[in-house]
Amino acid sequence: MGMENIEQFADRVTRGIAARIREVRESQGMSQQAVADALTARGYEFSRLMVTKTESAGRPITVADLAGFAVVFGVPVTDFFNTPTDTLRATVDNHLLDLQATAVALEELQATITARTAQLNARRAALGG
Repeated sequence: MGMENIEQFADRVTRGIAARIREVRESQGMSQQAVADALTARGYEFSRLMVTKTESAGRPITVADLAGFAVVFGVPVTDFFNTPTDTLRATVDNHLLDLQATAVALEELQATITARTAQLNARRAALGG
């Protein structure tokens, strides 16, 4: 956290929660309007605009909001605080692929350097050096 103040930290946490709410909604194939309707049907007045603002961290997210989203999505409230294992696995896999591509590029570069070094040594030897 470093020198980050409490308000900056809270803003960063809110943005993370907002993003997770959007990810969970999208993973369930629900529209923002469908979420608003489901919340309202359960006695928690919520508009599509409120869902939009919540997902963009454009409004404070309350504990009641989190409870409502958890009920509508059928997930534990803690899901909004965690990155899903599949997402972490995909991120790690992508990084591994990047590292493998980098290793191949480095091997090719090493082969080029070795070949050019051999060429320079041969020229040097031909020139009597």
